[in-house]
Amino acid sequence: MVLIVYPSGGNAALSRSSSRYEYWFHLTHATHGRKDHATARAQMDLPRKHLGTLFGILIGLGLVLQPAGVLAGPPLISDDPNTVGPGVVQPILAVSVAHEGKTTLVRAPLVDLTVGLVDSLDMTFIASLDGLPIRAGEVWWRPNSLLAPGLKWELFETDRGSLALSPAFAVNMARISRSFALLPLQGELAVGARRRAVIGFDVGYEPVLNSVHRWFVAPYARYSVSRKLDVLFETWCLGSGASANLGGSLGTDYGILGSEIRLLAALSTAFVAFNAPRLEVRAYLGIQYTFATKRSSGSKQGMAESVAYPAEP
Repeated sequence: MVLIVYPSGGNAALSRSSSRYEYWFHLTHATHGRKDHATARAQMDLPRKHLGTLFGILIGLGLVLQPAGVLAGPPLISDDPNTVGPGVVQPILAVSVAHEGKTTLVRAPLVDLTVGLVDSLDMTFIASLDGLPIRAGEVWWRPNSLLAPGLKWELFETDRGSLALSPAFAVNMARISRSFALLPLQGELAVGARRRAVIGFDVGYEPVLNSVHRWFVAPYARYSVSRKLDVLFETWCLGSGASANLGGSLGTDYGILGSEIRLLAALSTAFVAFNAPRLEVRAYLGIQYTFATKRSSGSKQGMAESVAYPAEP
């Protein structure tokens, strides 16, 4: 899963694995659901909230399921509809930094866990420690500021694409009254005869307790350069009411040790903001490890092996 966290209070901008939640945190910091500006301390609280929202989004984004396949998800803000398969466990340990205005939010460590229950259903969980500068040279850490359990349900799957729902509930430990639900729909389609590229979307609605509800739209593309390297791109629009941030992300997914251990990295920025502070930059760096407690299903393996890669030296 991927979540996005905003430090100062952008109103609309946001992981997979990890990214969207971060984005929402940023938004919250700035506007508590992207709307009100308060004192400096209140603004800092808002980014934490946005971060929580972003983490919820990242829950969906943070799932990079099949190492050999072409998938979205962490390190992007958007999430893909793919499940990891029964018996597969996929933890991600990451660091996320977001800067907006005069505020910088550090989320580290960020733990993103996916467990495959059956072919079409995964259980997900995200937790983090947050570091938010209160004064120059000072960092304030709040343990387990965000806890986000969820599910990913693949509604249907073909040899070319799939569609899934990824409901989750994020608890903001700093302000439980600002906890929120995440209701995303993800879909993707393989492109080309070799299926080394996919295009997809991640859209959803986030009802927030005692605050303005949020929404997001994030189309993405992913290209498998080789068995080790994937490049990812996305555009996203995240908002609350009439406030929104429109931006993009560029990321890489590189196999450090076969397909089991992968390095995930991405940079994001908002191109423009409407009635809200702009997310200037969001950086994500993580390590993903995939292992199976039993053999993965043949259908999942088959999809991954159907991708045609160029010969490697």
